Amino acid sequence: MPGGRMHVDAAASLVAPLFDRLSSLFVAHAAPLSLCLFVTARTDEEWPLFFLTADLLIMAARLWVVLSIRRVRDPSSVALLRAARPYFAIGVAWALVTGAFCYMCYVALEDEASRTLAVTLAMGTVGGIASRNAATPRFALAQITALLLPQAVGGVVNGSWHWVEAALVTVYFIALCSIVRRHYLDVRRIMDAQREKASLAARFDAALTNMSQGLTLYDADGMLRVVNGRFREIFGLSPEEARLGVSAAALAAALAGRGVPDAGAWAVPAAQDGNRDANRAVLDLPDGRSVALSREAMPDGGWVTTYEDVTERRQAEARARHMARHDALTGLPNRTVFQDRLESAVAELPAGASFAVLYLDLDRFKEVNDGLGHAVGDRLLIAAADRIRLCLRPGDMIARLGGDEFAALIDGAASATAVAQLAERVACEVGAEYRIDGQAVSVGVSIGIALAPRDGGSADLLLRHADMALYEAKGAGRGTHRFFDWSMSSRLQARRDMEAELRVALAREELELFYQPQMAIDGGVLGFEALVRWWHPERGLVSPAEFIPVAEDCDLILPLGEWVLRTACAEAAAWPEPVRVGVNLSAAQFAGRDMYASVAAALRYSGLPAERLELEITEAIVLKDSQEVVSTLRRIRALGVRVALDDFGTGYSSIAYLRSFPLDKIKIDRSFVRDLAHSDSAAAIVRAISTLGATLGLTLNAEGVETEAQLEQLRQLGCSEVQGFLFSALRPSRDVPMMLRELAACVAPAAAALPGARAPQRGRRG
Repeated sequence: MPGGRMHVDAAASLVAPLFDRLSSLFVAHAAPLSLCLFVTARTDEEWPLFFLTADLLIMAARLWVVLSIRRVRDPSSVALLRAARPYFAIGVAWALVTGAFCYMCYVALEDEASRTLAVTLAMGTVGGIASRNAATPRFALAQITALLLPQAVGGVVNGSWHWVEAALVTVYFIALCSIVRRHYLDVRRIMDAQREKASLAARFDAALTNMSQGLTLYDADGMLRVVNGRFREIFGLSPEEARLGVSAAALAAALAGRGVPDAGAWAVPAAQDGNRDANRAVLDLPDGRSVALSREAMPDGGWVTTYEDVTERRQAEARARHMARHDALTGLPNRTVFQDRLESAVAELPAGASFAVLYLDLDRFKEVNDGLGHAVGDRLLIAAADRIRLCLRPGDMIARLGGDEFAALIDGAASATAVAQLAERVACEVGAEYRIDGQAVSVGVSIGIALAPRDGGSADLLLRHADMALYEAKGAGRGTHRFFDWSMSSRLQARRDMEAELRVALAREELELFYQPQMAIDGGVLGFEALVRWWHPERGLVSPAEFIPVAEDCDLILPLGEWVLRTACAEAAAWPEPVRVGVNLSAAQFAGRDMYASVAAALRYSGLPAERLELEITEAIVLKDSQEVVSTLRRIRALGVRVALDDFGTGYSSIAYLRSFPLDKIKIDRSFVRDLAHSDSAAAIVRAISTLGATLGLTLNAEGVETEAQLEQLRQLGCSEVQGFLFSALRPSRDVPMMLRELAACVAPAAAALPGARAPQRGRRG
């Protein structure tokens, strides 16, 4: 039959009605049995008894099959189909027996009553079969054929007008076949529609059950028609409270009882004026959760509402907004927030009022960050930010601008004096020692201050002027504060001009090395100290005191130091042996690149023997006390290079550093040499340093020697090396051979006169 092969469950649903009611089975057998009894009573023939017996046996068999399946509670599809096979076989057998009985009545009897009843039985029975068994068309057609075919054959056998009867039976047979076919197709279409409807309902139910949003659907009367479990879960409702058929008002009352805000406002039909905002809201629940609500009007006057828990999304959005406006490390507002607050403060500043802008920068933070690692540096920034914050009032604002820079806005600053006291308190608190991972860490803070409206009428100008004042504070020695004054702008511009010109000077090789001889205390040139000078095309000779600080602040010190090292080694390679060259290194060179590689490359490039190179380091390098710095210096000394500590005694040098650092020489600062003539303490310090150096095996060099008296006193105090204007001023590289000849000529008569007076002239002051 049309429809194709169907699923076992569908096939089972078609045969299931065959086992529904026993009454239909008895009705089907009642008519043939009655006719058999009627015919038996009207004839002496024995064959009616045969058919009567056969019909009774078939009825018993059908009854047994039906009862056996009905005894099974909720039989499976497979069981139904298995039981249908014997049922079909017995049903076809019954139709064959009944058809044969009707045929015999038609051709073997002359009794018109029996013939008429037989035809009526066959015609009526097939009509019922076509209707009842159309869902199983093969079974129905087999039974119809078994009942009607004998009637048609009987009409042919009897002949005469019975041919007309046979034709009518044939037409009836064809009509019934068509009816069965159409009925079956209708049943299949109905089944397919029901199955699709059930599938849609299942999918809809699955979607409702598994969707992340809660959903309610109300009809035009405001009665709940659809609801899912997620809705009950979001609001903690019981199935009874959110049951189908409950009114929107009753459900709103249940929600209001759980603290849902404005629950009643959403228990009315959705607005249909196109105003989407009127049908949307975010409900803030008492437990801190947020639920987004959205309503949509339905064509029939009802409405559907969805509910989504957006707590995590809103929290993530809040975190993103906070991160966009706050520093991730310290949690302080960032530059954007500070700029907004500063602009508002400028715009809302009342007449006669004032406020202060503080620009803060941590001193020596880079040394801590490079020497102890970024983790320690981060924790130091957090601790410093906390100390700054505690110094301010609740209404004041502190922000991190980036790196180790902070800014503060002090509302209602009473006076410059009060702001200065605040700056001193901040410097004191931030400068106190920190303990991080068991290590003592110290930094300072420099502060630039601008007052509004005195120092600017815009946020950008005030912040820029505070930055200029900070620059002045750092130039004044750090750890202090400075107020902005308008002269700073011109000084800063001059410094920026110098920075730009210095970059050009490096590119154009406008820099030049000058040299000062280092002498043995009893005569003889040991080497020369290299000092960089800048020949500016307009300014002339620029002092290192002017451009070296600029180079350090703008990171030009690294390429500048690299150039000095390479050039000094290359120029010294042309000097006679064993004259050595001394090169000054800055702390930035150790922090910025591999110093060992730079030294090794300079020696390799120039061909200068390593023992003729002497590197002079500052106390800033020693104070790092970094294992990395010590390791680098040890590797450099392993090449044969000498290491000297410059300006010893002027800062915070510790005797412990002389033991732990790989040093060959100590250079006494010129301030001690200058004070020898009139300060017993200066002489005592030099003598102590000399004794200490001799004990540790270190050479002692005294800088700034300008008189014979100073030279003689240094000899008596135990110095072995000297340098200064007594011997020669700084002179360019091309004058080194001339200096060597002049100093050799001066040393010879002096050596001949020993132990008498020294030669009166050692060199030129230049």
